[in-house]
Amino acid sequence: MKGIFSISKNSNSMGFPAKLKSNFQNIGNYFLQNESWVYFVVVLCTSISINNQQENPTWTQYFIYLCINTILILPILIFSSKKKGFNQQLTFWLFLLPIYFTVLFLVSDSLPIPKLWQDDVLFLAGFCSATVLLVQLNQLFKNDKTNVNWWQKISLDKAIVFTLFLISLVLSIMATSSLEIPELDTEEQLLIGFQFDIGKIFRYFPTFLSFLAQFFCLYLIGYFFFYINHHFLIKKLLKKRGLAFYILGLTGTVFLFYPIAGQLIIWLPINETFGAFLKPSPFESENAFVTIFLLVVSIPIILAILFFQQQQQIDSLEKEKVASELDLLKQQINPHFFFNTLNNLYALSLTGNAQTPEMILKLSELMRYVIYKGKKNEVTLEEEIAYLKDYIQIQQVRSIKKLDYSFDTDISVKEQLIPPLLFIIFVENAFKHGIEPAEHACYLHLTLRNDADKIVFTCRNSIENSVENSTGTNQEESGEGVGISNLKKRLQLLFPQKHQLTLNKEKDSFTAQLTLNLS
Repeated sequence: MKGIFSISKNSNSMGFPAKLKSNFQNIGNYFLQNESWVYFVVVLCTSISINNQQENPTWTQYFIYLCINTILILPILIFSSKKKGFNQQLTFWLFLLPIYFTVLFLVSDSLPIPKLWQDDVLFLAGFCSATVLLVQLNQLFKNDKTNVNWWQKISLDKAIVFTLFLISLVLSIMATSSLEIPELDTEEQLLIGFQFDIGKIFRYFPTFLSFLAQFFCLYLIGYFFFYINHHFLIKKLLKKRGLAFYILGLTGTVFLFYPIAGQLIIWLPINETFGAFLKPSPFESENAFVTIFLLVVSIPIILAILFFQQQQQIDSLEKEKVASELDLLKQQINPHFFFNTLNNLYALSLTGNAQTPEMILKLSELMRYVIYKGKKNEVTLEEEIAYLKDYIQIQQVRSIKKLDYSFDTDISVKEQLIPPLLFIIFVENAFKHGIEPAEHACYLHLTLRNDADKIVFTCRNSIENSVENSTGTNQEESGEGVGISNLKKRLQLLFPQKHQLTLNKEKDSFTAQLTLNLS
């Protein structure tokens, strides 16, 4: 299998822009298919944070921290790159990871090294734990298919307001913690520093609540302009009346609301506390420029949001279309199967075979599989193999020809899940177009092997030239009606660019091989 960064044989004939585009696509695929890079983000954050603790941060110190933190995080990187079960992940993240960082801290504490290296371990543990938590929560939400994730129920506007509240909360904490610090808290104004003092927050709790309410009101005023621009000016005016009316609407919004917004901000006590960031008069032209800036900056954000929402709607419609097509193809498979099995039942009753009752029971089991299991999205590989064997057993009983039959399986993952009824068409066509019309000895050789990433099914059966010439059909041609053609459509929907179907007709044999890439 080609790796992510492999280049095709014709890459030498590609121009430089095409090669550059291909390399960017390969890099993008790597980030989409791997999680290892998130731990390099941890290394970057830790190295930058520790380097900033120095009085004079330098590039040399930064690169030293990068190398050391990369070495420290290697065990985590190696573990995350391997496929693991849920129990293994739980054991590692809840027990082994805390033990690993505890040992690192104890070792660094016992060695005669600067305290900064101990802080490095603490920073690394903190960033790594936060990253692991985010990755695991993301995986949990992605795998939750039974219920709608709670975050999908939150509207965009509610999410923005909540984010503004969090920003207001952080600023209020920092502002309260900056009180009584001479270089920040002066007679002229209070500067907000990167401070956190829980004692001051409790001591000046009314001031903290006042800061929180005022900051939140300040951001809600800015959000008001974003809301108008998003829900009215762009969504309705620009979309329905065009650019000229949008510009006029934007201008009207500025001149209508900027004095009102300016007056509200001037009335807030924090306007004086933090240095009168607005002029005393709400009609000052500078206030209008602030409003224009807010509206203009929100335009690309709103357009990006609308584009993302549109893409979500397109993806949802495509998924619904795929599901509808798969249901239609399954409905086409079932009548084809029932037609064949009813013919089998009729042939058994005519011969008066003593095994007829048993075979009728077998047929009912096969029909039950098609009706009930066929409706499911996935079945186990063992169930699909048992279904194939039962079908072949019925065909062998009703046939008077001597059949050289073998079914070799090499199953590494017995509980592997696959879509139902993927392989039966090959076996049906082998009997219909190769074995039943044969005048001489015939054979059917099946092989099925799998591992965690791939399934390979091969069906090889005998054909006779005289039979082919008299009927004018073979498996590939006759199967295109409802068999092979439907299978190709299903594979294109279920395994796009992750399957390979090979149909090979030789002089006296026909071979069909299906490879499914499950990675």
